[in-house]
Amino acid sequence: MSGHFSLNGSVSSKGKNAPLAERDRQASQMLSTRYEALNQLLSEAERHLRGLKPVHPVWVDYERVYPPGGVAYWEVLGISKYVDRWRLCHAYDNEMNEEGFLEIKPIVECPVEVRVRAANEVRRLHEAIIKSKEDYVPCVDKAIEDLTKMCEEI
Repeated sequence: MSGHFSLNGSVSSKGKNAPLAERDRQASQMLSTRYEALNQLLSEAERHLRGLKPVHPVWVDYERVYPPGGVAYWEVLGISKYVDRWRLCHAYDNEMNEEGFLEIKPIVECPVEVRVRAANEVRRLHEAIIKSKEDYVPCVDKAIEDLTKMCEEI
């Protein structure tokens, strides 16, 4: 086996005894490959979530931080309209904010550490989108009922 990292990220024969420049090159190569895969999968997830045809924006929160004596803040991942198109987006929020989410942008445009954290929340967002559609059915039923009554009175 040659002295390089394996695809599963473990160190092979030379391992940490390799020169720093070589270790850096290998780590950079490994990360580059994985970042590309992460971006492709996030794009695929976005297409799938968009295909669910959400009825309104849906967000899930995660990574809550409660600093001692400070303002709690967290990240949110959602499917929302962004420049007139449903996108898988990331944003921030805090307990003092009443204006809507902060720094909304498509997840694929976020820094890698944000994308890595958000990847763990896509399944939960998927479930939340489906639940929001299920919860919306009675609203549509009520609208149909109200319009039916109104049309019968005309």
